[in-house]
Amino acid sequence: MVLVLLGEIRRRLSSTFQVLKYLLHGQRETVSSIEIKGDKNFCEAVKKALLVLNERDPLSFNLANQQLDLIIQSGETLLSPSRWGVALSLETKDVGDTSQEWLACLLACESFRAKLYQDYLRDHKECLKVPKAVYYGENAWDFMYICLKNIGGSYEEL
Repeated sequence: MVLVLLGEIRRRLSSTFQVLKYLLHGQRETVSSIEIKGDKNFCEAVKKALLVLNERDPLSFNLANQQLDLIIQSGETLLSPSRWGVALSLETKDVGDTSQEWLACLLACESFRAKLYQDYLRDHKECLKVPKAVYYGENAWDFMYICLKNIGGSYEEL
């Protein structure tokens, strides 16, 4: 049990180090109001995916534009919504090993999850912590299927 806990701490520290590295020294791109930070390949891939989303599913792109403030290269994929903005940390393999369509759908799905999170906070002002069931689950997957269909992506990648 202790070894598992130590492994988890090590993994999170490594991911935090990567985020700090790219925040301070990474390349910077901007698509509409979304800032992208990471190495050159990461920034180019995310930028292309956002442009694919804008071209083929403008409603999903508008949602991403409203919900995501920052997309940053990281050691793990993690949505970090708060009352002050939304940062999306993307694992390098989620960007490099997938098609532009899949990445575009992932960005749209994470945007939808951020909206669910923000809506819950708006409707439950006394809430200090949003239950994961609010922004994980069938609604997010249904949204991803619709987006994938709209942009012409492959269902095999799901």
